[in-house]
Amino acid sequence: EAVDAICAIPDITGDGSMEMVVGGRNGKLTSYSGGLSSVTLNANFIADETFGFTPFEVNFSDLSNASVTGWEWDFDNDGVIDSYEQNPTFTYDDFGIYTVSLTVSDGSDTDTEIKIDYIEAQYTGIEINEYLLDVKISPNPMISGTRISFTLLSNDNVSIAVFDISGRKVSAIINQEHIKSGKHSIFWNGTNDLGHDLENGVYFIRIYFGDGVVVKKIVKK
Repeated sequence: EAVDAICAIPDITGDGSMEMVVGGRNGKLTSYSGGLSSVTLNANFIADETFGFTPFEVNFSDLSNASVTGWEWDFDNDGVIDSYEQNPTFTYDDFGIYTVSLTVSDGSDTDTEIKIDYIEAQYTGIEINEYLLDVKISPNPMISGTRISFTLLSNDNVSIAVFDISGRKVSAIINQEHIKSGKHSIFWNGTNDLGHDLENGVYFIRIYFGDGVVVKKIVKK
């Protein structure tokens, strides 16, 4: 049959492909679907929590597009596949900051998503006494504010931040402030970075110094 025109139009059948329409001299239009794919395989994922305390259980969810048929997860960037499930759960037993990768396949192509330094697991109340001593949070529980006291054994850059139980940072009390050795006391008024009072609940104060970190739990009433 003689053909006068061939054209491609956007997906109208909902199968993720372009449609090809052929027009004949007899006035008949014929539609073919699936010949021209418009969907590119794209790996993506999310974790329900990115900061927590060991043993830290994290639920991962696949957000990849297209028709994925295979999943390869590396939760700690060691080059070893930790799971082949679509939406796995992984427990971090050791403290550290972890890069996570997901490689997906649709049977013919693969794509990889890498999230660098995505998961941070810490021991509750870890203290590195070589640099920092006598960390105290008082009062605890707090109502309208609390004081963070510590002894720094050498001059260092110190950051103090507050996180909620989901691992979201809600307040940066100080950021990379150079502090001399000795005893120090810093007041936090229980507000977030916008100056709004935080809701009552459990929070974690993290003190960063040098290569170390101390985590303390505090309750706001």
